[in-house]
Amino acid sequence: MTRIKYYFSIIKYFFILVKYYIVKFFKPSNNSQGNYKKLTYNGFMYIKISNWIKRESKIKYSAPFKTIPSDDITRARSIHNDVLKEIKYVSDKKNYDKREFWATTDETNEKGSGDCEDIAFIMMRRLIEAGYSRKDLCIICIEDHAFAGLYFNEKDFWVFDNGHITQIVKKASYILPLKNKKPLVGFNFEDIWSY
Repeated sequence: MTRIKYYFSIIKYFFILVKYYIVKFFKPSNNSQGNYKKLTYNGFMYIKISNWIKRESKIKYSAPFKTIPSDDITRARSIHNDVLKEIKYVSDKKNYDKREFWATTDETNEKGSGDCEDIAFIMMRRLIEAGYSRKDLCIICIEDHAFAGLYFNEKDFWVFDNGHITQIVKKASYILPLKNKKPLVGFNFEDIWSY
């Protein structure tokens, strides 16, 4: 019994060290959204994001016919509405019998349901496939929630939410203060940043 406790304590301290070094030394690069502080949100959040990106990067997205500028919101609103009709909100507990699971877009499409980040991932994928730039699209994490975002300038982005904050596409500079929400972490296929 004491041997098992010993091994568990070693594993526990190993993960504490991993978390410490990720938070201490991870520095996101500058991207089109501006200069960001060192990521200090949570070392395990970085691991979760990195694992999802690694799994999702294996999926081949269909190529867009043309590039759509990020300030052209008409097509994006239509995609947002389609996703909300097609993908139903279901908790990870019901879908995967896990407290938290970040499904790939293929897994969510197959089930036809997912929780907030799964729906956000689908929105980001569909917007990429429609022709919006990967560097302008992102996933934004706030406390206990996630949604897709589309930057249209360096300081503001459109919010594509599943209805937790808003069911219609709104500017973050308008809807987040109105709902008393603050972004904590953002990421896309090119970068991870904290706010």
